[in-house]
Amino acid sequence: MRKFVWVVLTLLIVVALALSSCQAATVEEKGTTETVTGKVTEKETTKVETKEETTKEVVKQGPEMVKNIAGNLVEKPQYGGTIRYRVLPHQAEHYDPLWWDGNNAQAIINDSLTAAPWEKGPEGTGEYLLNYSSYDVTQYRGELLESFEQTDLFSCDYTLRQGVHFWNKPPVNGREVTADDMVWSWVRWGVNLQSASFWGPDDAYTFWNNYLGRVDRGDIPASRVTTWLSDLETYWLPLLEATGFDMSKEDVTKQFPAVIKLFEDRGYDVTGIPLYGSFPRKIDKYNIHFMKLEADIETWNDMASMWVLPHEVEEVYGTFDDWQTTVACGPWMPSDYVRDSSSTYDRNPNYWQHDPTLPDYQLPYADKLIVLVILDDSTYYAALRTAKIDIGTVVWHKVETFKETSPEMLFAETPPTTTHTVSVRTDIPPFNDVRVRRAAMLAIDHPAMANEFYEGNAYVYLWPIQPIFPTVFTQPEDLPEDVREL
Repeated sequence: MRKFVWVVLTLLIVVALALSSCQAATVEEKGTTETVTGKVTEKETTKVETKEETTKEVVKQGPEMVKNIAGNLVEKPQYGGTIRYRVLPHQAEHYDPLWWDGNNAQAIINDSLTAAPWEKGPEGTGEYLLNYSSYDVTQYRGELLESFEQTDLFSCDYTLRQGVHFWNKPPVNGREVTADDMVWSWVRWGVNLQSASFWGPDDAYTFWNNYLGRVDRGDIPASRVTTWLSDLETYWLPLLEATGFDMSKEDVTKQFPAVIKLFEDRGYDVTGIPLYGSFPRKIDKYNIHFMKLEADIETWNDMASMWVLPHEVEEVYGTFDDWQTTVACGPWMPSDYVRDSSSTYDRNPNYWQHDPTLPDYQLPYADKLIVLVILDDSTYYAALRTAKIDIGTVVWHKVETFKETSPEMLFAETPPTTTHTVSVRTDIPPFNDVRVRRAAMLAIDHPAMANEFYEGNAYVYLWPIQPIFPTVFTQPEDLPEDVREL
């Protein structure tokens, strides 16, 4: 036992001496010290010099910060990377807005005439939440438009932003976007959808029959019809002819004979007049005056909701639906397309728009955008959980599970875009009695439905006006007591 203890003790001493010879040396300079790793060397003596060690404090550097337009410090943007998100198959089939689903691709490759003011949202001044799908006119600004103004219930003035160019790609080759493109795009949409008089002959007849009936009853002045027909013939017909669309008198007469007879029965000669219910009138290279037959508080949005396209693409290729030949002016240019699988877009290096909250930085920031076609919801949710896609929506009854299983995921709650209501006939018993209607309303436990069925992921008070429209929404606590009760 004594021999065994002696051997073990001897080995421990040797190991201790070896470790002490391997320790790091320290170098002192100008009052600070830093650790330097040296070589292991054999020494003739076992004497080891020791020095008092100090540790250099390492300050962890945070991200570089810059000030935005609101004066707030935000992380400096970085360029590069890829953004991925999911669509359904029908949302990735078309690039031409004549197909309704083509609006999905247009929203990627093109710019809208108007847009919500990102600089006034949470990333900027914080004036608006900007978490809904649409807003009232006070919460919009021009995007391709420099400005717009609804001058009355029947008209709106648009001023196009100067210096915006289509992609530098044949056959358009980077030319500037002008008012002519706005007019041409409007006409193309109308003529190709057979909406020269509101979506084709049948709908045209229904519209004009109702409208002229209101004129007959005295609800609308007859002078309004006379003025409108004069404007169509004076301004709209020549503009149609100038855009290259064939709208000869014979074609109009053949296409809408029943509508023409409606007017003739009232003494109006509309032979050859394209009976549109609205049309743009070009003023100059950048300005358009838009006119509408019927009064509408949202006349400003009629033309602002379309996409501006270059006529050369259709003249050369006959369509905008081919991803390889389509041309627009937006931030993303299609570079690959696999049907029912994916669409890939590259950053437009000459994109005109800058970050509205950080004007020194050109958009977009990412190098690529990949749109993945995922039909199955379970596959989609798995991709979202594992960061195979970067952004997506989660149905309300899966929200809590996502928060529990993916706590690192950033999320934001947005108001619903639809409201569920129940309507009853008030002209027959029992609901012709207002007291019965009030009793039925009070008998329905709306908060319980929101909290128990929707698990808290619902709003009670969303109709007829949603809270997202602050200029007209009244908070429940500000309503009269009898209304609050209901």
